Amino acid sequence: MVDQSSRQLKKLEHQKVGNGRSIISSIEETLESRYIQTINEAGEAEAGYTFEIGVKDLRNLEDLKNWFTQLFSFYAQEDYYELNNGEVFEGNYFTGINYMITDRYRFTIRKKTIMDADNSEFNRIAERTLSKSFDPADDDPEGEFKETIVGEASGKEFEYTPNSGYLNKGGYVKFVRVEDLIDEVPIFVEEGFIDKQMNSMVVDFITMQITTKNIVYVSIIFTLDDAFNVNT
Repeated sequence: MVDQSSRQLKKLEHQKVGNGRSIISSIEETLESRYIQTINEAGEAEAGYTFEIGVKDLRNLEDLKNWFTQLFSFYAQEDYYELNNGEVFEGNYFTGINYMITDRYRFTIRKKTIMDADNSEFNRIAERTLSKSFDPADDDPEGEFKETIVGEASGKEFEYTPNSGYLNKGGYVKFVRVEDLIDEVPIFVEEGFIDKQMNSMVVDFITMQITTKNIVYVSIIFTLDDAFNVNT
């Protein structure tokens, strides 16, 4: 059964949305900014934070793992706004006054096939034994890995699902509620999804700028090239 969030995402993926550029610009500026949390003398995190590490600074898999596990949840905050006309928007926001239309994010991970190498050889010669990188928007590219994955931490099986991810393509797809981000996002790292075999990870969602009512479909796309560099 396709849930409401999935239907809304699919509806807006290919839709050109009016004057939504201002929303995209504000989101891009926040994602490109940097994050640091102040630690007091007792070793405790101070209240409040400023951004110190942005997506444009991510260079490798370790950077990407750290960004997802430590920083991504800070972009989504529960808040309450009342406009001058008395209209109230209470719920989840992504950077500033960009109201989340859906209550969750969709994560789509696609992986590359390992060629002629067993697990013991993988880390040593992976650049010679992985299939070539492909565009996350490609239909059924040659060299895409689609087998069931067994999670490294839990032993749980994760299945490849066709036509349910970014741009209606296949992948290992997971919907994560905003309130569950802190607990759920580290699972991608713990279970081994963000590794040398990863081809791409796309996070997409729908947001509305509450003062203009512009609705925008947003996708944050991370790709791993054949030299294991992260591109955003």
